[in-house]
Formats: sequence, C-alpha cells, structure tokens
Amino acid sequence: MYRLQPGHVETVDKFCDSKCQKLLLYALIFVVVLSQLFIEGFACSCEPQKQSVACNRALFRVLQIFTHQRGTGQRIWSRGSPLWSMMVQMLRALVISLAWVVCVLFNGSWWVCCRVEDKGNEAKVPCKNLSELTSSEKSIIAQLKTQSRAAGLGVLLTVIILFAVVSVMKMFMEQNEKLSNVIWRMASKPENSGGCGGINQQRRVEPVPNAVVEFIKKLNPPNKKHSCLTQNPPEPGLSLDSPTAPTTGDQQ
Repeated sequence: MYRLQPGHVETVDKFCDSKCQKLLLYALIFVVVLSQLFIEGFACSCEPQKQSVACNRALFRVLQIFTHQRGTGQRIWSRGSPLWSMMVQMLRALVISLAWVVCVLFNGSWWVCCRVEDKGNEAKVPCKNLSELTSSEKSIIAQLKTQSRAAGLGVLLTVIILFAVVSVMKMFMEQNEKLSNVIWRMASKPENSGGCGGINQQRRVEPVPNAVVEFIKKLNPPNKKHSCLTQNPPEPGLSLDSPTAPTTGDQQ
C-alpha cells in the first residue's frame, strides 16, 4: 500500500500560495463593491415583458465583465490554446460570477422582483413603498427572500464543493506525475555508464515508495537478464542516495 511521504505535504501547500490569496482578496473586494452598487442602483421593473430581461442581465453581468477582462472569450476560439487552460479560465470566471450570484441571492431583492411576476395582481408588490405594503404582501416578500437566501446557500455550498474537487484532482495529478517521473528515471538505462552500478551511482532525492518497488519488479522479472533493477532492487522507504542503499560493490 502506498504511504504518504513527508515531501508530499509540499504539494498540498501549493494550493495556498500568494497568488491564490491575492485572487481571493480581489474577488472579495470586487463582489462587495458590486453588491453595494446592486443595492443602490438595482430597480425592479413592473413591466412583465422587460422584467425577466432585467433580472437575467443583473445576474450574469459579472460573468460578461470578468471574461472580457481576462480575455477568456478570445482563448476559446484560439487554435493553439490547450483545452485544460481554457477550462481553468472559464472555471475562474464562473467561480467569481457564482460569488456575485450568492451575494445577489442573499440580498433577496432580485428574487422578489423575478418571482412575483407569475402571481397576477401581486406583480407590483416590489414597486410599492414599504409604508404602503399590507401584512399579506409583507409576508409574501419575506417568504420570497427566505427562498432566495436558501438558494444562495445552495449555490455557496456548490462553489465550495467544486473548489474542493478541483483541488483534490490537481493534487492527484501532481502526485501521479511525480511517481511517473520516479518510475521513468529508475526504469530507464543510465547514460554513459558501462554496468549496472550506474543506476546506483545516480543521486536520488525522492524516497522510493513500496508501490514503485512492486511496479519495478513487475517490469523486470527475475528471469530477465541484464536487469540492473532486479539485481539491486531498492529498499522500500529509503532514498537511493542514502548510505544504506545497496551498491554493486557491496553485494560482490
């Protein structure tokens, strides 16, 4: 079974680097400023035909601004851009936009404006002053704001789960790449070496996990001739540059 080595903790620390902290700080300031502008400048239209258009425009405006500033739309149609880079750029824009959507849903005014248009005579409730509202209209607004905050909490949990899944996937990709590099260096023949001692003479920094040793044994069975790794298999959990690592001279 594969055991986590002390050097692998550095991979987890890469997720909390300075760039990630700056991005989160800028996103927080960006969302707070736009939420204040939304509270001060958003006015619900009482016309049913224009109401849905205004709601959708207020909801997805941040996605349009962020993708335009990042140049994500230009990268999508670029032939030389890799698919993974495009997905990362779109994911960043989507996360910032979802943070804006969470602020809008927690406020509740957008939800009240968009949901009351299907209630007939109650469509003009958001356009009335607070002093003119009846008790039933106030209860309707309170109920809609509660639904809006519940939807915002669901979106926030979705963003957190999405960020956690992407972080775990990135960590596993880095670990697989690191193990592949170790296996490739150990399985490949050393350059400019006349014997099997060349592999043991190369310096190694990473410890050799048990899974790597078993994989190397499967690649190099004992009945195979001229196999340096089968003649001198590395011990599990030891670095190849450690003094306890076996050499050709010691076995002779």
